[in-house]
Amino acid sequence: MYLSIEGRDADGLSLTALCNSGAEICCVRENLVEYLNPVTVGRVNLRPFCGESVDVDVACFSISRDDHCINVYAAIVPNLHDEMILKADVVDT
Repeated sequence: MYLSIEGRDADGLSLTALCNSGAEICCVRENLVEYLNPVTVGRVNLRPFCGESVDVDVACFSISRDDHCINVYAAIVPNLHDEMILKADVVDT
């Protein structure tokens, strides 16, 4: 399921996020994260279904959906297919 969300601190930034019930961590496309005023909180090693693993930063930022603010911790992933992937429990918050 795809959701329309907005960057909480980003003037007018609208994103389409995939809600993935099987995701273990939220992800955001690297070229979009600068507009979300992220705070880097660590690093994680992502191991895809196939291909090489990749070390990426994990950041915290706020998004808005239906006028509800949600704090998100997400891996910053280069070349992510979707703009953002949200874990189901984040969407249900």
